[in-house]
Amino acid sequence: MKSKRLVVLLDDNKRFGNFRYVLSLLIASWEQQGWRILFCDDFGMLPEAELALLHVNRTVIPESIVDNCLARYQIVINHGALDISKRVVSRQLLLPDSQDGGPVIVKTDANCGGRRERYEHEVFGPLLKIKDRLLPWTMAARLAGGCYPIYRNVAEVPEDVWKNPALVVERLCCERVGELFALRQWVFFGNEEMHRISYSPEALLKSHNIIRSEMLSEVPPFLRQRREELGFDYGKFDYVMFEGEAILLDANRTPTYGMNIGPEVRDIAGRLAWGISFFHAQASN
Repeated sequence: MKSKRLVVLLDDNKRFGNFRYVLSLLIASWEQQGWRILFCDDFGMLPEAELALLHVNRTVIPESIVDNCLARYQIVINHGALDISKRVVSRQLLLPDSQDGGPVIVKTDANCGGRRERYEHEVFGPLLKIKDRLLPWTMAARLAGGCYPIYRNVAEVPEDVWKNPALVVERLCCERVGELFALRQWVFFGNEEMHRISYSPEALLKSHNIIRSEMLSEVPPFLRQRREELGFDYGKFDYVMFEGEAILLDANRTPTYGMNIGPEVRDIAGRLAWGISFFHAQASN
């Protein structure tokens, strides 16, 4: 029987194995389901396949790349999620004259602290890194070490931040459960999904400071609406419940997993992987 083929479209084939991508866990399940997985980072030499998955780790994917893929494949997973910059994803952005009186946080407009696109060029990348280290953080194009400055209000934000197009200022929305902070995550692939809440004593939750997690049931309708608006077929949404509303903090189409991977994570990935049937059915029609 002829193998079903899925081509994973990458920005850099050699770098793919250097990250703990959730996709690598899905691939293991797909291969058990009888899929043959192909990898391609040359968008001018696209192989034959029943399905294609766009897994380009960039904040903005050029439309020319997507157009080329859509001309080659009937189904290109995540072809609609071209821009995941904060200015597109967030509805909590503020301006210098905003009247919001609460605490605010400074982030990069680009995903992952602005590092990926900023330093990827093998010649100019190291020079830009040196430049950013020498500049005051308010004038640089990235925030080092994932540190996001927090201020009591808009008036305290340094003037240079507002002049820096690489930075954005966002209303700080934290969810509290007792004495702990909470972060909710919705991971989805096609019609399969995982929904959980994690707790930490620290306001900015990261994999290293989470003390426990629990599974959740219903996903807020607002998030499903935003998923459709942002064009996501596969990805992870980080959000909080704040003042009775679901607040989307981050939308990621190339999610990763933490250092400690156990049976629960592999089980979740195995269930998510069955979402490929949703796309395969579309390609078969």
